[in-house]
This record gives sequence, structure tokens and C-alpha cells, in this order.
Amino acid sequence: MAADWVNAGERRWKQEEPTWGIWAVPESNIAMLPNDMRNLHAIELGCGTGHVSGWMARRDATVTGINNFDAQLTVARHLMRENNTDLELLHGNAETVPKPDTSYDFAISEYGAAIWCDPMVWLPEAARLLKPGSKLRFLGHYPMAIACWGNGGADPDALLRRCYFDLHKLGWRDAEIDPGGVEFNLSISG
Repeated sequence: MAADWVNAGERRWKQEEPTWGIWAVPESNIAMLPNDMRNLHAIELGCGTGHVSGWMARRDATVTGINNFDAQLTVARHLMRENNTDLELLHGNAETVPKPDTSYDFAISEYGAAIWCDPMVWLPEAARLLKPGSKLRFLGHYPMAIACWGNGGADPDALLRRCYFDLHKLGWRDAEIDPGGVEFNLSISG
């Protein structure tokens, strides 16, 4: 729900140390971001409210964020100004980024493209955007949690609700709780 991601975005923009995922794993435990990002051009694929982009800008990176949901970009622009941060924010899909080949030194997606874009499309696009030897880091939902989610959108439980080997593309349009679009998962599914 909108209020949930707006409040979470505001809170995460203000964090001293980044935290990751639904369990809020501290950056000091997982090292998703390079410590020194001076002179790096970075892109966040599926930037949402822009907090990860903001964290990279604090590490002195030049940052581009792309997102296809206007409401989240509006919040990202507001939080960018509120936090005196300079980001390039683009409206678009991480499957087709309007930037030249080898434009970036680092790419990241915390959920964002990692769950809302087809991995067979956005991963090659990320590779196209990155300079040789650069890094892409991403995080999405744990496949077993997805296999235990019911179709209604409630939190996962202890029952398998769908085949673990068929998690590539899930539709949430008919979910009772926070209906959405299609979610992708990069698991061992065929």
C-alpha cells in the first residue's frame, strides 16, 4: 500500500547505515555497496523512493535511478530535495534504459527491477549498461517464501502454495491484499 512504501522510503533515506531487504540486514553485514564510490557512475534499477540511490550519493557516486511508477518517482524527487541530494531520476523500465552502452561502474536493484522486471530481459540490459569488470548487485524475494505465499497476498506461511519450480512469473492483479501487477523471480525454475 502506498502509505507503507512512502513511510518506509522516508525512514530509509534518513538511516545512517543502509539496511537491506525485509529483514533489514545492516550494510556492515552484507556489503551490498562499495565503501568508496567516488568517481563512480551508478544506477539503481527500479529505484522506488530513491533511498538506495541516496545512499550511493552519500558515498560520492554520480547516481541515476530509473522507475516506471510515477507516484514513487514523485516521492523520490521530494525526498531527494528534502535530503539535499542530487540524483538523475528517470521514468522508465529497467528492461530498456535510455542510456548508452557501458555508461555505469555499478548497478543495483533492491527489489525494484529484481522482482518487477523479467530477469531474462533486465539482466542483459544491466550488463549492457555496465562497463567491463563492473558489478551488479540485486536482491529480491526468497524463492521458498514465494512458494508459500497464497494468492490473496497475505504473508507466507508454512504451506507450499505453488510449485517451487514454476516461480518465474507470478500475477498479483487479483490479490486481496495490495493487488499489483506481475512479479518475477530468478530461482532454479525452468
